[in-house]
Amino acid sequence: MTDGGKMRRRMRWIAAAVVTGVFILGIRDALFRELWFDEALTVGQFMELPTVGAVYRNYTIPNNHIIYTVGLKLWNYFTPAWLAPDCYWRLFTVLTAAAAVGIIFGRWRKRYGTMATALVLSALCCSLPFEIYATAVRGYMLSMLWIVLALECARNWVFGSDWRAGTGYFLFCLAAVGTIPSNLLALAGIVIFFFPYFGFRKIFDWKFVYLALIPLTATVLFYLPLSRNVARILKSHEGWDCPAAVLRAVYSGFALAFLPVALASLAGGVIYLRRKGKPKFLWPLLILLFPLPAVLLRSPAPFPRVFLALWPLWMLLLAAGLRHLMAGLRTLPRQLLAGGILLAATAGWGTACHHYRAPAAEVFHGNGNLDDFFNPYYMHSEYHPWNLVQKIKTAAGNRPIPVYVSFNAEPYVIVLYGRMAGISPARWRFDNPRGKVAGLPPGAWILLKTEELKRGEPENIRARFGIKALEPMFTEGVYTVFQTGN
Repeated sequence: MTDGGKMRRRMRWIAAAVVTGVFILGIRDALFRELWFDEALTVGQFMELPTVGAVYRNYTIPNNHIIYTVGLKLWNYFTPAWLAPDCYWRLFTVLTAAAAVGIIFGRWRKRYGTMATALVLSALCCSLPFEIYATAVRGYMLSMLWIVLALECARNWVFGSDWRAGTGYFLFCLAAVGTIPSNLLALAGIVIFFFPYFGFRKIFDWKFVYLALIPLTATVLFYLPLSRNVARILKSHEGWDCPAAVLRAVYSGFALAFLPVALASLAGGVIYLRRKGKPKFLWPLLILLFPLPAVLLRSPAPFPRVFLALWPLWMLLLAAGLRHLMAGLRTLPRQLLAGGILLAATAGWGTACHHYRAPAAEVFHGNGNLDDFFNPYYMHSEYHPWNLVQKIKTAAGNRPIPVYVSFNAEPYVIVLYGRMAGISPARWRFDNPRGKVAGLPPGAWILLKTEELKRGEPENIRARFGIKALEPMFTEGVYTVFQTGN
């Protein structure tokens, strides 16, 4: 092996070690956080259904990320007795995130260079959204994995006409939309990314037609047996009422995650245009605008986390820009110096974002309860539903005291942790889509989020159930427990 080959191999191992280290640091603390509302629904209402077929058919609300839930169900069969179940469930997501990062590193470095790929992945793993979703008991990281794999198969299909690649593209598109149907948006982004290689003259080329039609075909095939459920879900009005707030969250979340790398990539893009002047390859930049029609044409607007599926494609654009920047530096010493500076800037910026996550959430979201990318309430240090359940169990002793849980206090989380603590689910009272609680027996307890006290929720509870008095018993983190009195 030549000296140049040894140097490239050494750089590859160093880059892999850096990305691995940043990945571990990125998920280290969040791996042990407790479940929040959507995660508890994933486990308690979907994963624990008796069969895989039941999981598939129970598409009653968008919270059932079907393919993810099926994978989690299979993963759950091997839960070790020595590990907390919620941590074990999170490990499934961590493995999907690690697989996505590993495939990106292994494949992209061959096209965009080891340094550019490592910088983009380091920025990803340093980011606040990665900490949140790489450990979430939800299908967002599995979606990223499917989209990355679909992208690789699409590339092999476009440049090789390999039917194995075409088959893989179909299967990964099917898995992506089966995990989250809105992943269809990212799959459309793959089509746009490869459009310049065909252009308008070859838009009816059978290879491009296949590339364009497969995502939609996969969506129809997966959800056709569930068409009635899908029709009901489409009539629901879940989302944000302010489209501007969604767009601000989506773009600020990505921009802050990749700021040093994005600026360097922009410089690389300018270098490329000045040297090559091939404007047709600007078409993939349209992928950056995908959230606009999705948000502005739907009321209410989708949750910002829906657009996390676009991140692999946006990262691809960053890697391409960094490649041109590194090529413009020409010599290896200059490239190593630039890479070192960018890595240090990325690490420093990521650390600063974690340190100032609460002010960032205030600036870009305003309301901390509606925060998908910076500082959601379940990432707060005082959010510990397990401790609350343990305290309720101790305070109640052997008395089967019923506890009313407000919707804001996340009853599905409380019921799940209560079951883990040995408390019968029959003890909990809460409103759900099947009906509201009609009344409470004497001596019942009331569980509210502490923030609800400021909105006068105790008075509303008293009026609703005809309770003469509510006496606060104790506060645990973000929760307050009351006792009803005569």
